[in-house]
Amino acid sequence: MSSKDKRDNLVLFDDVGSYPTPKGFKRRWIEDSIDCNENEEEIYEIIKKAFLDKIRAGVDVPTYPQFRNMNSQFLNPIKKDGEEPYLIREENANIKEIELIEEVGRDIFEETGERIKLRVCITGPIELYLSEFGGRNYFDILKNLSKSIDRFAKNSILNKKHIFTHTISIDEPSMGLNPEINFSSEEMAEALSLATEGINVDTEIHLHSSIYYKTICEVGGIDVIGVETASDMKRIRTIDKDYLERYDKFLRVGIARTDISSLSAEINEKYNINVWRDTDSPWKVFESESVKNIRDRLNYAHREFGDLIRYAGPDCGLGSWPSQEMAFQLLKNVRSAIDIFGKDFNKMDEAA
Repeated sequence: MSSKDKRDNLVLFDDVGSYPTPKGFKRRWIEDSIDCNENEEEIYEIIKKAFLDKIRAGVDVPTYPQFRNMNSQFLNPIKKDGEEPYLIREENANIKEIELIEEVGRDIFEETGERIKLRVCITGPIELYLSEFGGRNYFDILKNLSKSIDRFAKNSILNKKHIFTHTISIDEPSMGLNPEINFSSEEMAEALSLATEGINVDTEIHLHSSIYYKTICEVGGIDVIGVETASDMKRIRTIDKDYLERYDKFLRVGIARTDISSLSAEINEKYNINVWRDTDSPWKVFESESVKNIRDRLNYAHREFGDLIRYAGPDCGLGSWPSQEMAFQLLKNVRSAIDIFGKDFNKMDEAA
């Protein structure tokens, strides 16, 4: 479904991707196992459990669980066997987790009868370029990386009876934050246009800063601009609603904080404790990330932008959180907040 089509939901709940590892498993072991096609049964169960967590928590458009490094996951295959430097062969541009999720989706469909809306997160060309070349400017390489990302995206679009790719998200956290970026706005817009050229589903870009949102508006292949806002909702006011409407763009807003280090430091200061020494203390993050606070953030965003808010969810991934149980609880709180927001909105709509 395109962003321009009518939705059944007022706001769709999605997540950014990464998830804590299960107890007893190291992220590096999972990453190496996926890269080397080893321990396939255990990897299948790990990905299935994390994906089911997201669905059971109520995420409308869950991202495949990301346990691998966001850069090497794509750079390693791109560099391994390309047509040209940093241009992957189309047949090799595959995300192994998507293959596993297709199987998982079949199992879930048999149990529930619900067709799954999948969100696919792919690291963007600018982020990959920075990890390889820093501040040097080789625009031809950036363009090849962009074409590679487009190939990964096209190969990730599923359309099965039990699961379909609803959203592709290009992850560009450094845009607006990393001073090493030496490409012009026009060059970045061209790169992102190449990276989204072959995508025919909802296309997001995930940013940590809104500085380049006007540049993103120039990219025809991007429908939704996602910005981290939960720690300070006033950041959303740096975006001009009229500008978005002029370019037919929508927003994904972060309404739940995921900066667990900062949240933990705030708890330590408030209670004069060390949250990492007490297994119960980390759960105090839900004093901040309560259903009420998350709902209030969504209310604020909606007052500012109305139905331009297309998606909402946690600011970023949950891979750094202490446990899967805590990550699951945060997702459940977001679900409850969105549901309350929707009921309140409908009541106001009926009263009007």
